[in-house]
Amino acid sequence: MLNRYFPPDFDPALVPKRTNRKNLKCEVRMMLPMTVQCVKCGEYMYRGKKYTARTEYLEDETYLGIKKVRFYGKCCVCSNAFTIKTDPENEDYEVESGVTRNFESWKLVAAEKKAAQKEREQLEFGDPMKALEHRTIESKREMDALDDLDALKALSSHMENADTVAIIAHRIAEAKKSRQVAATEEDKSQLEAFRLMRREQRLGKSGTTLPIPAAAPESATPSSMLETVTGPQDASDLRSIVAATVSSLKGSGKRDLDPTPRITLRRKRRKPAAAVASIPRPTLSIAPAPTGLGLGLGYSSSSASESP
Repeated sequence: MLNRYFPPDFDPALVPKRTNRKNLKCEVRMMLPMTVQCVKCGEYMYRGKKYTARTEYLEDETYLGIKKVRFYGKCCVCSNAFTIKTDPENEDYEVESGVTRNFESWKLVAAEKKAAQKEREQLEFGDPMKALEHRTIESKREMDALDDLDALKALSSHMENADTVAIIAHRIAEAKKSRQVAATEEDKSQLEAFRLMRREQRLGKSGTTLPIPAAAPESATPSSMLETVTGPQDASDLRSIVAATVSSLKGSGKRDLDPTPRITLRRKRRKPAAAVASIPRPTLSIAPAPTGLGLGLGYSSSSASESP
């Protein structure tokens, strides 16, 4: 601090006194602590909106020695003045004039909790057994909450240790296997339907089909098998149908009633050794060359080499 000069004739009593600055309103830059709506123009000013406010300490309104503070502001659209003040009892703010506060559910929940706590204190006042019962219920509730928390932690740790790649690969393999089984079953059903269709075509287009009997014993005869499948009454009709179908197939050159194709292997016939020896083979012969022409080479058959 700089030194000041005081003249010899300085009289402190002549210095004017300052006014009381306790209720002096100062301007501050602050944000709205809640969402409000202007009562004049209906503009919404949301929580966190910055505005310039004038502050005022209220000497006559206190809570446990804490003074309340009033804030003066203006609407950002119509410049309508509004006032709000602090509420140290509920750790919140109160709207006084100029704006209305939007509904907030958490305030309702807090009020209900506060009312329940107050009612409980009134019940427990002068009744130690009631207070003990309430404490027992609370302790049991806390233990249940801790058990649930431990279960959630164990589940979380199990999920963290799980190999997700292996699980996905296992599920993919199971899906692939199920698709293969379904495809195999479908192929079998289609093949069986095709065999039945071919069998009906071979037996004729009259619509009468020969049912497939179960495996019969070795001592069973064709007549007994027909009677087992169709009954003694229709056995004669079925025998006539089968006989007519077999005769028609024999006439057309078909030997087998089975629709499944058969593969036969045939060996290639070899010629006998005598026939192979009788085949003439070409031989190399050297003929005398004429005079002055050197040697001559030529091929001749075995018959030519035997001739003189």
